[in-house]
Amino acid sequence: MRSVRMPRGLLAVAMVWAALCSVAAAVTIDVESAPGMPGATVDVVVAMSAGPGEQVVGMQNDVCFDPSVLTFGACKINPDIGPGSDTEKQLGTSVVRGTCVRNILFHAANLNAIPPGLLYECTFGIAANAPPGSSLLQNTGIIASDSKGHRLPASGASGSIMVGGGNTGGGAGTGSAQRLEPAMPQVGQPAPVAPGSMPQVGNGSQVPPPAQAGQPGAAGRVEPRLEAAPGERLEAAPAEPHNAQLQAVPTAVATSAATATKAKAATTPAATATKATPVATATTKKTTPSAAEATPTAKTDASDKPSK
Repeated sequence: MRSVRMPRGLLAVAMVWAALCSVAAAVTIDVESAPGMPGATVDVVVAMSAGPGEQVVGMQNDVCFDPSVLTFGACKINPDIGPGSDTEKQLGTSVVRGTCVRNILFHAANLNAIPPGLLYECTFGIAANAPPGSSLLQNTGIIASDSKGHRLPASGASGSIMVGGGNTGGGAGTGSAQRLEPAMPQVGQPAPVAPGSMPQVGNGSQVPPPAQAGQPGAAGRVEPRLEAAPGERLEAAPAEPHNAQLQAVPTAVATSAATATKAKAATTPAATATKATPVATATTKKTTPSAAEATPTAKTDASDKPSK
């Protein structure tokens, strides 16, 4: 049997083409930059872009900051993808190690894809004595998954807050996403979470804290590198789990479809109560005395007869 050998040049072109297609299909989650004055608050936008055909159902990332310059306020989901929309995602926010804000965007009952654009925005306060200059907002722990729970190639750029105003010079976001009105999210206690399921969180509610030492997911934790320059693109490392929370999005998506189907089959419309027949109210009729009772009976007396 004659074998056909592919020319080396053609093979190299095919490999380069495959690599380009892979890069084009990657998901990008970027932290944008913003200016602000000492003592003021700043809204920072996080946006997503995806290649053709990529269906992002859930995402997660950490935004790490310098606590000596910035204080975290709150995060708010884009209402166009939040509760009441067709996408209907929920945003869970927590502070990790006091220096990173972790956001999980997901909904186990809705596997609609998240459209590219604005995901959420977070408010930071600038210290009154903050020196002029750029304060890094490092974007790390980036995760994106599809409706089957498969982890998608994802990366992202860090942003910064330019204290004193001026050109921020950081972030690789769209820059055209609309700003959200700053608002405090509703904070509540999370419900118990079954193993392997996604925590049910509300708009801006707290999610369970990261795994501690000795617990599953604690090994392989990567501390944030605050020395990264603004605009640096960080690749997520699938081989090393960030911690137990980083695995929540792909695991939950894999089981949410089956869970939703079982829940729908188990739901039975409640039987409608039959209306009770009203009991007829007895009416009392006044009876008319009979003729026999009304007419006195004539008495026959022998003394009344005429004498002969």
